[in-house]
Amino acid sequence: MVLSYGVVTQVNGKLINDFTCHCARHPNMLDLMKIFSSLREVIRLEQHHLPFIESIEDRDIAVEIGWHEMVGGEPLTLKGLFLLDIGSVATVQRRLARLVEKDVVLK
Repeated sequence: MVLSYGVVTQVNGKLINDFTCHCARHPNMLDLMKIFSSLREVIRLEQHHLPFIESIEDRDIAVEIGWHEMVGGEPLTLKGLFLLDIGSVATVQRRLARLVEKDVVLK
């Protein structure tokens, strides 16, 4: 028997909140919640520490350049950046020029 009392539900004589009841019916819900919580943390980190990020393309360009420098060991070429399919060539050129102007990326 399920009786709903707003946020608290009685299931088989036990009181549980609607969130727990919902998650019990959808086992992947907790995994999805963890993913979205992690994404929120990443966004907050970007907003706080990377104020120059104004678009997804800005973030992708900065990440790829940084990854190639730090992990890959070699700088990313302009051709390599275009081949990553971050956006159209014109968009990548425009975003890269803005990041260079703000001294985020060095030529």
